[in-house]
Amino acid sequence: MKQAKKIFCVFIDGFWQILRTPWLVITMIFLFLTAILLGTMVVPQQLTPAAYSRLYGEFLTAVLLFFELNTIFRSWFFIFTAFYLFAALLGDVASRFYSLIHGQERNFGRYALIFTEAALLMVMVGGYLEGNFAEHGYLRLDEAAYKSIFTKDLSYGLKKNISLPFALRAAKFAIITDAAGRDAAYETELEILYQGTSFKEKLELGAPITVAGFNISQASYYHDAAGRAHTIVEVASHPGKVPLALGGFLLLLGALLLALGQFRISSRQ
Repeated sequence: MKQAKKIFCVFIDGFWQILRTPWLVITMIFLFLTAILLGTMVVPQQLTPAAYSRLYGEFLTAVLLFFELNTIFRSWFFIFTAFYLFAALLGDVASRFYSLIHGQERNFGRYALIFTEAALLMVMVGGYLEGNFAEHGYLRLDEAAYKSIFTKDLSYGLKKNISLPFALRAAKFAIITDAAGRDAAYETELEILYQGTSFKEKLELGAPITVAGFNISQASYYHDAAGRAHTIVEVASHPGKVPLALGGFLLLLGALLLALGQFRISSRQ
């Protein structure tokens, strides 16, 4: 049993050393950044195969579809490189933390590096959640019926219907005018049906509410065929908000520790 455990530990250590090989890390970073560049500035996203064939020809289209560059941020190519970098960063943070708690000299610089790498991990997690699970769209509401589906705008004119875990209805909508009769503000009394329970919330400009992880805010209004005004609400979810905020905090903390370390070194000289 001890021999098997030793062999396993040797295997894991060897595998980890391969992951940390500088040339491999540099190659993966290059591929990761290349994928981001292709997806944001070079290759139009979410077009049809026929559209890509007209743009690039049959051969390049086959290559593009194989690597799933038409949906680059959800492709196996991007996920593989991102997962590798995430695993390498996570392993490096764990290794450095383990060394610190087992006798390695502690200083501000080492802590700063750990917090900085942990910040990058959080940013990667937040970016993945935002890129794959964030939703955003608008609902036109009236007093007639509940609505629980909104249309999400995708790239190049494509659209996607998103079902909400709740339903909304505008029980009341009011436009507030100023002394000159101009529109100054508007507010909606929302009726929300969630998990079999109906309740009301007042929605005002600049004062969003949150239901089941979705932010609901007053966006605008529209007029129906009879000239009556009805509300338009904005619905958005940002599942990566907490990891991104935590990543920013850790990055700031790492920078502060690095500055303290440099100050400490300079004060000794």
